[in-house]
Amino acid sequence: MSGPPVVTCAGCQGLTFGLVRCRCTWHGDRFLVDSSVDEESAPGRRATAYRDCLLCQGTGTVTRGCHECGQRGERRAQIVLTVVNADTGAVASASLTPGSLEPTPAYGRWRLAFNPVLDELAAAVAATGLVELTGGGRPVGEQDLLLPRQWHPALPAAQRDALVAAALADHGHNPWRVFQGRTVAPPPVDPTARLTTLCRLADQLHVDLVVELRRTEWGGTDWDLRYELPGAPVSTTPRVRGDDLPAAVVATTVANAFDGFEPRNLAAPGYFLRPGIEQVERAESIDLDLDLDLDQLERRMLRDADDQSGAQAIWRNRRWWHTSLRRDRLAEELTEEPTGQVTRRVTAVLVRGWEPPVPDWRGEPIPYHDCPDCDPGSLLRTCWCRLGGRPADPDCADCGGAGVRAQRLPCHSCGDSHRIQHGAVVSVTDLVGRVVHENWTPRPVAANLVATQPGGKPVVQLSEAYRIASLAERIGRAPTDLTQLDLGQPLCQDLRDGVVTLDDPTDDPVAVQLARATRGRPGGRLLLAARPAAAPPLTELIRVALGLRLAVAITVQDHRLNDGDPLRIHGESWAVEVLSVDPVAPFTDLPTQPSLAAAVASCVTYLEVALAAAVPADPRRPIPVPQTPVPAPAADPGPLVARLGHHFSGRPVTVRLDGAGCTVHLHEYGVTQLLASAPTVPAALSALGLRVADWRC
Repeated sequence: MSGPPVVTCAGCQGLTFGLVRCRCTWHGDRFLVDSSVDEESAPGRRATAYRDCLLCQGTGTVTRGCHECGQRGERRAQIVLTVVNADTGAVASASLTPGSLEPTPAYGRWRLAFNPVLDELAAAVAATGLVELTGGGRPVGEQDLLLPRQWHPALPAAQRDALVAAALADHGHNPWRVFQGRTVAPPPVDPTARLTTLCRLADQLHVDLVVELRRTEWGGTDWDLRYELPGAPVSTTPRVRGDDLPAAVVATTVANAFDGFEPRNLAAPGYFLRPGIEQVERAESIDLDLDLDLDQLERRMLRDADDQSGAQAIWRNRRWWHTSLRRDRLAEELTEEPTGQVTRRVTAVLVRGWEPPVPDWRGEPIPYHDCPDCDPGSLLRTCWCRLGGRPADPDCADCGGAGVRAQRLPCHSCGDSHRIQHGAVVSVTDLVGRVVHENWTPRPVAANLVATQPGGKPVVQLSEAYRIASLAERIGRAPTDLTQLDLGQPLCQDLRDGVVTLDDPTDDPVAVQLARATRGRPGGRLLLAARPAAAPPLTELIRVALGLRLAVAITVQDHRLNDGDPLRIHGESWAVEVLSVDPVAPFTDLPTQPSLAAAVASCVTYLEVALAAAVPADPRRPIPVPQTPVPAPAADPGPLVARLGHHFSGRPVTVRLDGAGCTVHLHEYGVTQLLASAPTVPAALSALGLRVADWRC
């Protein structure tokens, strides 16, 4: 295949760099600037450079490498549209270059309409319900590429093609657009069922589900659903899930509702659960006493927001509580800019017009003491040189011996909650009906010395009462599946197994465990999910990747040799990557995910990045146009890879799959060794002298 048309980059005129306006000109020659004022749009004014700018030294322009062409000076005039059927692995693609697609009129201009092309590709692979993998999983809408205004059918062919090439090159930030569909489209989300699920989980976890409406400056409405703790202030950074309630409910999953839960609720007070609640519950036992009518809920909130800044409906004590939102005051935030200027941002602080009654699950307050390592009114933090109770280092490069320094990172002791909690509430749910709660209070328990750190610090393991792994087992889940509900990150091994490192042998290990479990967590609440990661089967990911003419690398490291050492990682670590079919394309030798399902889920999350990386960087090389009408069946290699990791315990092993077959690689001390090449994974293992038939996978 000949190379695609290449045009000179319009952003840098082929120079690979350009002179651009410095950001100090956004607000003119002043030290303190107001982010709400657009100086350049003021009548009769044009922003000038800040004379003491640290970036441009007052000239108003800076040199910047051209990001549009990747500092190559040229751009590829090609777009590839690909549709893949995730159920079958069938792939169809079309390459769009000048002259390959006839422009059509639209909006008083001419365009390249992509939807008819996508419809043909989807029909070729029998896929429906398309979502764009290279667009964050968004459903397919109107797909158009507007041509320059000069384009007209009456122009000479060479001039028309040049204008089309320029438009295609300008789309070079996303030149390979991949859409995924299925043989049968998934059913649409039922808003009422989704809201019922969110309310039921709020009841089980003893948190509030907040439905919020905010009035926009132009008269519209923004809606959001999120989980909060009672007593938390109204968020100063609103989120938008939809412009009406049903749309917001459909766009909100459990993960969305918990997103930002911890920083949003840091000011909420902490309370134990009242006695009798620390038990395993089933969702079926919760009888919602209200018919969740979205239309009535939306109407009520719109009435509450009349002549106000917004409204909230709070699901607490198994019913809705309604309140309006009004502006209380203005909050000022000062931020230092790279130019040396200081930006002043003013935001309106909203408060509720009425607070709902106390939740029925609330027990005694969790005791605490103020954090000694941070100042609530500033960015001053105890310096790292004083960790573990050490005196300040007079030669410390960060604090110069002062023992404190300014930093924007959260406090390493309290996570910016400014409290060291003397208790905790640990809640573990499988998100499908079972949940267990425990109040952790300081009390004398057995703490066995299990190791000593290289520096001499003792390492102890607490009894079952302070091991979160036991809570997962109570609801029939594997402890390795424990993840935080906010962000979905795996729970650290020490916290899971009750292993505590003491800075001083006289420290109370239970107090250290409680402080660590509640660091940065609002209200002393540690909310965890115990269930396998929500991920498609590995076979589906392999089917899609091979259909796209890409490769898949599966890396595992079996840590069974560490079982007797609490200071080292236990279990298995996994990584799954989609990468270019180029044999020299690098893959990781450091797996970090606790399970294969979690590794697949992480790979799917960042699949958009992997697809972008598969596009050739050289604009003179064409983008591959994969066609896979009849994909080969994909067997599940997961059990065999796990057995391979068992055989090479302690060392990472990678199985790389592509259209040509499979290769096995062993990693040791940063060096990768090719062990075997074969058409299939079983054949590769047999080539290594490992009898696959003896492994009951």
